[in-house]
Amino acid sequence: MSALPGLDDCVHCGLCLPVCPTYAIDRRESQNPRGRIAALRAIEEGRSAPTPGLLRGLDDCLVCRACESACPSGISMEGLMMEHRSRTSDARSDGRTVAERWFLRAVVSSPGVLDRFLGVARLGRSLLPAALLPDTPGPSRLRPARAASPPAATSRLSTETKGRAVLLRGCIADRVQDRETRLAARLLSHFGFEVSISAPGCCGALQRHSGLVDLARELSLERARDLLSGEPDAIVVDSAGCGSALHEPLSDAPELHAVAERGTDTPSLLATIGLPPPPHPIPGPVVFAPPCHQSHGTRSTEATRSLLEHITEGEVVLLPGEEQCCGAAGTYFLRRPAKSRQLGERAKERWERGGRVKTLATGNPGCLLRWESLLRREPGVEVAHPVTLAARAYGLESEER
Repeated sequence: MSALPGLDDCVHCGLCLPVCPTYAIDRRESQNPRGRIAALRAIEEGRSAPTPGLLRGLDDCLVCRACESACPSGISMEGLMMEHRSRTSDARSDGRTVAERWFLRAVVSSPGVLDRFLGVARLGRSLLPAALLPDTPGPSRLRPARAASPPAATSRLSTETKGRAVLLRGCIADRVQDRETRLAARLLSHFGFEVSISAPGCCGALQRHSGLVDLARELSLERARDLLSGEPDAIVVDSAGCGSALHEPLSDAPELHAVAERGTDTPSLLATIGLPPPPHPIPGPVVFAPPCHQSHGTRSTEATRSLLEHITEGEVVLLPGEEQCCGAAGTYFLRRPAKSRQLGERAKERWERGGRVKTLATGNPGCLLRWESLLRREPGVEVAHPVTLAARAYGLESEER
């Protein structure tokens, strides 16, 4: 019996193959979940050493979790990859992986260090042509950190308080999705919630993907205590990767389970109260590109799609092949840049097949950055978080600059 949870449960049915993004590119057994499970078994049972070739196939996994939705045995590829990468950290010594783990330990885990790092990145990004940095955010996305207090609500539809909500700022999301967080605060306040915004800090989602499990557990507990300090009724996380990580605690700490129980996102929380017709509906069609961890982690896409349909004057359609990852996948685009770009190109092809819809909605910082990069040369195309579109539909977007 394997010590890795779920490793012995694979029945080799192959249902995971059609939804695996890396298998769609390479068509090799080492590049699909079934083959990766076979490789893990061989390492666990001592039939093979963790050779560079085996490790490369395992590390090419995006942890997009599409295979989990397809798996009849309920195997968690995220759990397997997290445990495997934790155990074999010393064997993975290539330069990109070492740099990634340093970045997650020394930079992402510390808000102050991250702010200084991104300050330098912001300067460099503004000086260099976009063509030289195709996979990185523009200066408008790399914003300096701001105070944790939410922007004052200038309008409020309800005098009755619907409940207390705290919004997670996060780490990378705090810089590239800061405006969206503040728009969510305005939107929720507008509809009667008492809103606060947490202090900045990492939840450990990126670290758990890279096998830094102890650090991920420590960071998630710090965030949980911070988020619970004001005794909120709802903990709002509009970054799909962070929401998935907080939804699935890494320990039995009661704080982590309390966060998991109260965790939600802005569309799901708004769905609990019912919304009036928007005064400024978004012109359709809108294509919805659900982030992988929203589709296969929290599995909470329905509320987002319903919100988009409610605020859009026209059709809301799913991106063709929506189960296929865009290739951002946390820090994957840094660790596996060539494969990440291939996946991005395939994602753009799916958008083209879907009719080149001018408005694309997606709810995760990495996905926003990736789609902005993919579509930045397409005239008149907007990539937006669903929260941004909702705030615009209710006349709140112009209040946040």
